[in-house]
Amino acid sequence: MAGPSLIENKIPPEILSLIFEIGFEPEVNSEDDESLLLTDEDSNDVISNESDDSSDEGDGPKKPLFAVNLSHVCRRWRHVALATPSIWTKIKFSQDSSLEQNVALLERSKSCLLELELIYPLSELPDELIHSESEEATQILDDTRKSLRLALDLIIPHAPRWVALEVTVGVDELMELLLSRLEEVHDASQLRKLSLFSLDFLDENEAQDPRTFRLLGGNVRSLVTLELGRANIALGCLTSWSTNVKVTGISPPPSMSTTKLTTLYLSYISFDLTDLVSLFTCSPSIEKFSTENVDLLLPHHTPSSVLLPKLKKIAISTASPTDAVLLSASFFSPVLESLELTFEDENLDYSNAYEELARPPQALIIPTGFEDNIGEGNIGKIGLKMPSMLTTVKKIEVVFGGHLSLDTALYFLEACSNLTDLYLTTDMDIHSLFTVLRDNAIGQAAHTDSYPSSIMGQLHPNSITHPLLCPHLKAFTIFGGAPFLTEFVRCRDELGHRIQSLDVDVGQPMPAQMVDELSQHVDELICSDDELDSDDSDDDSAWTTTDTDEEE
Repeated sequence: MAGPSLIENKIPPEILSLIFEIGFEPEVNSEDDESLLLTDEDSNDVISNESDDSSDEGDGPKKPLFAVNLSHVCRRWRHVALATPSIWTKIKFSQDSSLEQNVALLERSKSCLLELELIYPLSELPDELIHSESEEATQILDDTRKSLRLALDLIIPHAPRWVALEVTVGVDELMELLLSRLEEVHDASQLRKLSLFSLDFLDENEAQDPRTFRLLGGNVRSLVTLELGRANIALGCLTSWSTNVKVTGISPPPSMSTTKLTTLYLSYISFDLTDLVSLFTCSPSIEKFSTENVDLLLPHHTPSSVLLPKLKKIAISTASPTDAVLLSASFFSPVLESLELTFEDENLDYSNAYEELARPPQALIIPTGFEDNIGEGNIGKIGLKMPSMLTTVKKIEVVFGGHLSLDTALYFLEACSNLTDLYLTTDMDIHSLFTVLRDNAIGQAAHTDSYPSSIMGQLHPNSITHPLLCPHLKAFTIFGGAPFLTEFVRCRDELGHRIQSLDVDVGQPMPAQMVDELSQHVDELICSDDELDSDDSDDDSAWTTTDTDEEE
């Protein structure tokens, strides 16, 4: 890099420092950038950056740390860079990172807030060897454990200035080590993001038993994002972050303080439903809530729903119909915009979960600080006349839908009065949600056209006479068989509720004639090239009725 011009040399150091801060992008330090270890007393007038863009095979280019590039322009820039601690604040620890380099970064960051990343995935071991007792696996795990301990020894004294802590480990044993050490922290009051993930999915269908860790001394009042993936802790200890009182009844004490959580993600862990409700009650600012393969420990008494007045996005993933119902009943949002459902066992009936999501709340727990917004003077269990929270939903994505009765599908879709985007990716032979939408549209348009008895005889009778479902639906995506899809989009178009974007993927070619017909009734038809059949194949089983349809 060429030295600065005379004009740049005239920029006052405080202005140059400000420019450095504006140009700073939070980057993880390059593991190979040994030039960072140059001391502050280097005598060379211009320091060359030995770290180039060459890469190891398969690793891609190595990008030098932004602050290192600045400090290697000239002596003056180096002094200014070293005197600008905010550009040295993002630090990555891994098995291959230089401990000496990270010590230098911590020193140069002075008292600024830190973004820390600890990555110990054991990627050098094949999956089948991670839990083996081979000499190679034992040695690598011992070395990784030692490296993680050294990293924790280095960062724990700086806990009061953590602003983000993101940890990924390869086995649960390393997660246990991490959590036990985090109990030593007495002040993490600046922490805004905490992400703890274990990649240990040897028994991926078994969530971990909860264990109580009082993490971070209970002092994380600034926490905004909490992500737990197979992090073996109990949610009960999370409520202690905002209060020493564990909420086990209907309403929390009026003196309970609140968290600042806006994002909550729980994956492959077990927890008590009452603890989740307690956390909701303390966290009225939650905007995104996601679960994946969690295991609920059932309370003696099912708690009431908690009003989450800012919750806009929900993603629920579980194989248990009971867990699906309890999760769906644990919260209520009057501003929900997006709902993603993954009910993984198509042989089980999840109708109750869909009904719970669509059912208006009978009673709510009002979170701390929002009593006046609801018009109630006290926190507690109150009865309200409120619509279904699906009324405000704009987008629904059903990744796997499990078994869903047609009557429940009608009830569910009836509540989605403002739905604009429906995304169905389930592999079931027939989609209950699509079937009801289709039958409803054909029934609505039947008075303007005649339909073969082979079609009319298979329509769901309740949906035929029901007012048009999801009248604002504009985008529709479906994966898998879609019988009578043409009739569905044509009827919607005839009724003045045209589908603007239709995305279809059934895994086999679509008859060319059908492509032409669909294109006449939608503004945009999306399908991959391998789904277009230029020969107009007679194999259109995915587009016509099936035995499963007739049974339904």
